[in-house]
Amino acid sequence: EPKTMDFNDALAGAGDFGVYQKLLILLLVVPSGALCALVYFTQYFIILIPDNYSCKLQVPPDDLLAASNMTLEALRQLALPPDPNRGGDPSRCHMYDVNLTDLLVTGVGEANASWAMVPCKDGWDYEFGNLYSTIATELNMVCDQDELSYYVQAFFYAGTSIGSVAFGFIADRYGRKPSIILSYALAWLSGIVSSFMTNLFAFMILRFLVGMCIIPLSEDPYVLSLEYIGPRWRTVPIVLWSASYIVFSMVCPWLAYGIRNWTYLSIVTSMPLVMVVVLIKFVPESASWLLTRGRHDDAVMYLRRVAHFNKKEIPENIELKIAQNKRKGANKKVTFLDLFRTPRIRKHSILMLCAWFITYCCYHTNVYNTSFLGTNVYLSYTLG
Repeated sequence: EPKTMDFNDALAGAGDFGVYQKLLILLLVVPSGALCALVYFTQYFIILIPDNYSCKLQVPPDDLLAASNMTLEALRQLALPPDPNRGGDPSRCHMYDVNLTDLLVTGVGEANASWAMVPCKDGWDYEFGNLYSTIATELNMVCDQDELSYYVQAFFYAGTSIGSVAFGFIADRYGRKPSIILSYALAWLSGIVSSFMTNLFAFMILRFLVGMCIIPLSEDPYVLSLEYIGPRWRTVPIVLWSASYIVFSMVCPWLAYGIRNWTYLSIVTSMPLVMVVVLIKFVPESASWLLTRGRHDDAVMYLRRVAHFNKKEIPENIELKIAQNKRKGANKKVTFLDLFRTPRIRKHSILMLCAWFITYCCYHTNVYNTSFLGTNVYLSYTLG
C-alpha cells in the first residue's frame, strides 16, 4: 500500500536544509548573484564617454608649428570656435572651416568669429583620463550622434522586459533547468560575440539578447534552489544572493578600471557564465515542478537523491501530492488571463504591475545616472 505524503512533508523527511541544499546555495545561488551583477554593470562600462573631447584636427608639420611658435593648445583655440554653452571653452562638436597649414603660413594666429563653422570633419580626439576607449568612443556616439548610446541602453532594457516573460514561460512549461541552461548559454555567447562587434546594429541586437537573459540569470537558479529548501530556511538563499550581487556590483567598476579595455571587460565578465551551464548538469530538475507536470516517479527519484546527500531516509513506497486548495474551482487550470478576470484580482494585478514597473524604472535610472555623479565614475558606482 503506497504511503501518501504531501511534498513539503516528504522534503522535510529528506532534509530541507542539509548538505544538499547548502551545496545548491554554494554552487548556484551565490554564483548567480555575482554573475548577474557583473553582466549587468558591464553594460554601463562598455559605453562610457569621457567629458572632454573635441574635433580631430589636421595638425600642420612640426617645423611649421615651431616656426610659428604655435602650441597644440593654441592650435585648438585657433581651429575650434568657443561654445557659449560651455563657458566659452572650445566647441566639442564644431570647427572652423579653414586650412590650419595655410593659416600658419600666412601668419594668422587668432581666430576670426566671421569664419564659417562646420561639424567635425575627421572624427574626435578623446581625453580619457582615468577612462578608456569604449564602443561609444570607437563609434563616436557624441554630438549629433549622442542619442545612439541611449538606443543601445534602450535595446538592452527592452531585452530585459521581453526576456523576463519569455524565460518565465520556458521555466514553467519546460522546467527550471532548460531555462537556466538556455539563458546562461545565450548570455555567454552574445556577450562574447558582442565584444568583437564594430557594427552598431549588430552590437545592439547582441546586447538585446544579453538583456533578455538578465532576469533568468538572477532568478532561475535561486528559484530552483528554493524549491528544494524548507519554508523556514528560504530567506537564507535570498539574503546570500543579495549579498553576492551587492559585493560584485562594487567589484565590477574596479574590474573595468583594472582592465581598461571594453572588449576584454566584456569577455572577462561573460566567460564565467559557462561555468553555470556546466554545473547545472549535476543539479536535478525541481521535484515540485516535476510533480505539477505529472512526472511523479522523477520527483520521487530526486527526493531520494536529496535524502542520500543529507543522510536521511524517506519511505520506500511513497506517493507524493501537492497540498490542494479546498475552495471551489481550485483544480481549474490557471492562465495568465486569470490575473485580469475578476475586478478584485484585476485591480491587484494592475497595482502590482505598476509598482514593479516604477521600482525597476527608479533602480535602473539611478544606476544609469550614477556615471554623472562626481569626477570618478568608478568610485561613484562603488558607493552608489
